[in-house]
Amino acid sequence: MGGRDQREQDESHTTTRDDLLAALPDMIFRVGPGDVFLEFHGGERDLAMPPGQFLGRRVSELMPGPLADLFQAASARARETGQLQLVEYELPPGSGHHFEARAVRAGQADVVYVVRNVTERRQAEAALRQAVTERAELTRRLAQADRLSALGTLAAGLAHELNNPLTYVRGGLELVAEAVATVGLPPQTSAGLLEALEEARGGVERIRRAVQGLQAFAAPQGRARATLALPPLVDKAAALVMNEVRHRARFVRQDEGAPPVHADEGGLVQVLVNLLLNAAQAIRPGREAENEIRVVTRAAEGRAVLEVRDTGEGIAPEHLARVFDPFFTTREPGVGSGLGLSICHAIATAHAGTLAVESAPGKGTVVRLSLPPAPAAAASGAGAAAERRRRRVLVVDDEPKVLATTARLLRAEFDVEVEGDGRAALERIRAGARYDVILCDLMMPNMTGMAFHQALLGQAPDLARRCAFLTGGAFTEEARRFLEARPELAMEKPFEVEALRALVRRVAGG
Repeated sequence: MGGRDQREQDESHTTTRDDLLAALPDMIFRVGPGDVFLEFHGGERDLAMPPGQFLGRRVSELMPGPLADLFQAASARARETGQLQLVEYELPPGSGHHFEARAVRAGQADVVYVVRNVTERRQAEAALRQAVTERAELTRRLAQADRLSALGTLAAGLAHELNNPLTYVRGGLELVAEAVATVGLPPQTSAGLLEALEEARGGVERIRRAVQGLQAFAAPQGRARATLALPPLVDKAAALVMNEVRHRARFVRQDEGAPPVHADEGGLVQVLVNLLLNAAQAIRPGREAENEIRVVTRAAEGRAVLEVRDTGEGIAPEHLARVFDPFFTTREPGVGSGLGLSICHAIATAHAGTLAVESAPGKGTVVRLSLPPAPAAAASGAGAAAERRRRRVLVVDDEPKVLATTARLLRAEFDVEVEGDGRAALERIRAGARYDVILCDLMMPNMTGMAFHQALLGQAPDLARRCAFLTGGAFTEEARRFLEARPELAMEKPFEVEALRALVRRVAGG
């Protein structure tokens, strides 16, 4: 009786152990000498055959060759060292099903393995890493957006500060040039002075283009659109990047008669800056005589086309299909962010345009921007010009030198009065003064041009309709909206003499 009771207890113990092992989420198996399976429990969900069919067979018979080698090597190390061994594998390879097997010596020759399916854990870890990466990228983009926003504000303010002195420098040069041409100096002296003045005016013009390009580049997206000619936009963008271009290639602008476009100036300048920088970075410095960056503006199939052509290294075919992908770049770290062409593509699409790239290694690159033309302007029914009389003009500006220069430029044709403060100008008008035209600076410390205009609407509406505005840079959102509502009544500093006089004639005749 005692033997039977012992057998029943052993069977009960074995049953309890087997049930317990089967209930575990892990596979547990034991291999003996020659890596033959002696026990196998669990794993029905992850195995292609019942665990019982493993018993008595070798690891090398049932596992793919590389995986069998991993298990046999782990078994050997476990027997030799007595230390826990870890095997990580994917089965089938490339399936995304990941496992971890821990091997420990049992007795002298046997090794016990505990195998766990860690697919869900790996997926969760990958998702966490992706979330951390995305959060870091979002943080980086937000910081970059903050820096760009601050840069835009700084650029607009800097442009305003530069444009005021440029106005009276340029105006003074224009006045001196007119005087030299009329005072009757000896021809040789006159020619030398005019040549020097022309060089100085060229320097001022170069600074003016750079400042205008900076203003346009810093302008926010989504601002009002206007009818624009492409060649002047090319000049503005080129002025911003010429320092990068001139050491790598000759710069050529080729205008073949592109129609005007209805567009956001800031957006198109940004596109051109990015395309010119990409072209420059595709050419190694120091070989400018052998290379060229050519910008062609032309018409094709009723649309305005702008092409940036370079003789750089070109783009490999496998990269060409990805050039518009955000953050894709073939440049070394620190040279490009990979955002340039994706931003250009977004701006082109927002303007109902297309952007295409043609390139081959060693043959350079052509980037082609195609835009719809601006709607044709309605023909104006201008009548015969009335006989002119000397118009009366009030100039309001807080910068004394700008005020004096503007007055000097206009006095040959108009009767000009000046005032350095908008409030004082309103007092003149309240006292009965009347003018054919009022030229008012937009950004003044005590009373802005917008506030002056608003006060004038209530005090003398007829004069409010005869106001035009001079600006060295509208660097507030309110100022930008104000100018966008009346683009025909605004002129940027530094202005050309004839353009300024034409503005006064136009407003006076209205």
